Parts: sequence; C-alpha cells; structure tokens
Amino acid sequence: MIKFVHCSDIHLGANPYSVEEKMDDMKVAFCEAVNFAVSNRVDFFIIAGDLFDKKVLNAKTLEQAMEAIKPLNDAKIPVYVIEGNHDSSTILHKYSWLEFLSQRGSIILLKPDGTSLNRWDELTKTGCIYETDQYVLYGLGYPGVTSKSYINQVTSSMKKTDKILITILHTGIDRFVTEGMAGLREEDAKELFDMSDYIALGHIHNRYQSEENKYYNPGSLENVRIPQKEEEKGFYFVTIDEKTKKVRAEHKATLKRPTYNLTIDLSVVNNLDGATEYIVEAVKKNVKENEKEMVLQLKLRGELKEGGTQIHIGELKERLQKEFSILYIEILNLMSNKKRGTNDQESYTREEIEERVMKDLILEEGFQDKDIDALYDVVKMMKQTGMNEEVLLSSKEGEELVDKITKIIV
Repeated sequence: MIKFVHCSDIHLGANPYSVEEKMDDMKVAFCEAVNFAVSNRVDFFIIAGDLFDKKVLNAKTLEQAMEAIKPLNDAKIPVYVIEGNHDSSTILHKYSWLEFLSQRGSIILLKPDGTSLNRWDELTKTGCIYETDQYVLYGLGYPGVTSKSYINQVTSSMKKTDKILITILHTGIDRFVTEGMAGLREEDAKELFDMSDYIALGHIHNRYQSEENKYYNPGSLENVRIPQKEEEKGFYFVTIDEKTKKVRAEHKATLKRPTYNLTIDLSVVNNLDGATEYIVEAVKKNVKENEKEMVLQLKLRGELKEGGTQIHIGELKERLQKEFSILYIEILNLMSNKKRGTNDQESYTREEIEERVMKDLILEEGFQDKDIDALYDVVKMMKQTGMNEEVLLSSKEGEELVDKITKIIV
C-alpha cells in the first residue's frame, strides 16, 4: 500500500484585494496539507501545478514556500511538483522559481522537454519520469490549448508497468472545455485513462473526480478570489493497493477564510432611505453569526419602487464595516432602470447596448470597477478578430493584446 497527499493550485503570493492577510491565507492552507502529510507519514506529496500565483515572485512569497515545504524535507517526504500556467518559466525568465527550488533539493520538479518524456536525472535534476520500486510518476505539466494533440503524443511514449503508475497533469477534463477554455474531453483521454492507475489533476479551483476514469482534481486549498458560490476547499489523501491497484481518495477540507458572494434584489425597497437597512438585514440573514474578518461581495440588483438605481457605495461600505467584521468588501451595483423601457433603448446604438451588457457581465464575474474598461477593450479586440475569421494575430496585435491583459492580471 502506498499513501500520498495530492493538492494543487496553492497560489502562494495571491493577493487580489491588496490585503496582506489574504496573502497569508494561502500559506496557512498549504501548511495544513503539509502538516497532515507529515502527521500521517505519507510516502510522497504531489503538487499538480500553480504552487505560485505569479511567475515573478517577491521575497515574501519565496520565503513562504520554503518555510511551508521544509517540514516535508525534514521528514524526508519527496515533494513532486509540475508547472502550472501561473508558475512556469517565461520567455524573459527561462529559469523558473520552481526550477530554483528543485535545484536546491526542496522539491522534485517533473518537467517534460516538449513532448519528450525523459527519466529523472538526479545529477541535473531534470526529467519528467520518476520511478521507484513501488511506483512510476509521469509529470506532464500544463499543455494549454494544445491539450488534445499533446496528450495523444505523450501517451504513445508512456510504457505500461506492473508498478503503480501516476500521471500528474495541470489541465481540466470535460468541465473546463465546456467553459470555453483549454482542456481535454474524456473521449480524447481514453489512452491516458488506460495507462494510469491515478491521474492527479490541477488547474480547476473546484473539486471534481471520476473514479471510473481514475482522475481526481482536488481544487484549490483556499479561495484565490471570491467564488460565485460556496465551495469546499482541500486536498486528497490517497492510498493505492500495490497488488490490486485499488484507489481510495479521501478529500480533506482545509479551513478557509469566510467568503460570501451575495445577490440582493432591491425591488422591494421604496427608496434610498430604506435601501441601506434592507441590505444590512439581508447580510445578517446570510452570514454566520459572529463571523470574523470575512471577505464579502455584494451584487445589488433590481430597481427601487420609487425609481432610481444609484446607491451611495462609500456610505454603504462604512455602515457594513460597523455592523460586521469585514477584512475586504466589494459592492457591485448591477441595478437596472425598468423605466427606461424598450423605447428608450432604441435611442442607443447596437454597439452601445452591447457595451453596457458586456460590462455588466464582466462586473458579475467579480472584476473590479477600475479594470472594466481595459477588459472590455480586450473582449472587443478578440471579437473583431473572430469576425474577421483571423485564426492568427499579427505580432503587433498579439503584443498589444498581451500588454492589455498583463496590465490587468499581473
């Protein structure tokens, strides 16, 4: 019997709200998984991508990583890691921080050379296949938009074995594809399912699994950003029988900062005077009593009975912060003016209506007001590219798009 911890999407250094405590949350959750692994004397520890939130680190994030991993090193528990899309090397920085940690012996970075699957070399600390007397690990990394063709190529190089074969991959299977992003469909990964006894996934921040096809995605250890709905966060504690290859994967929840995403309909409120009290009461009904230092996002919808869609956001925040223990609060005013009506909408151009709708959708995804215009510019550019049936962007267009996105997410 072998036993191990499988986690992913730790995102050390993530601080989307510019609140220091939130950055510390990521380390605390990681330490929970590490302490569990040490206490249960697991054979090894898997990180299926995105140990870090950014490719370029500040000193504190690197320090957090080294401190958190040290108990595993002291207990002589191997830490197998693959690159995710957040922590891989870049064109400008070909030597990643994961490679730094691997070279100093803190982790074992399993990284393929393109589609070439090389065995781990202890001297150079390179390769993506790690083999012991009991198991074989294939660290396949993050395939991105090439997932289907990449998996087809690498599975042809994988070799069946009587040992337990574990594949580590930073991509979504099925559900991520449906969100219009890069990923794999189950029908495109059948050979991978046949080859593997356990597929350790990362990339998607909510948990899902398929016991039939042997893939498991633990989700992130903490909320990286405000989720659309409440989700359990944690890691897998896995045992596999060497003879029968039977897998038992228990999802262990980590404690996370209280986070609430509430939608409040103000259509039942007469005017601005009653709106604040109504919102306060709505929050009281939906959050746990005496909740400490929560992250709170409010989406205000509807229209006041006496008309009006303008809420004094600053004053509302101050009131809520007096009533509740709040670490960070974000209020999105998505109220609609029903009196505008169809006739009034006809005074807008199609482009203006489209812009209003798209910006509302961007707001609903939880982005901050200051980023809305920049994100909308990116959407417009991508739409125009599609309408022109352009599969490839010119170098100049590509650089412009990357520049716009980088300013928002880095």
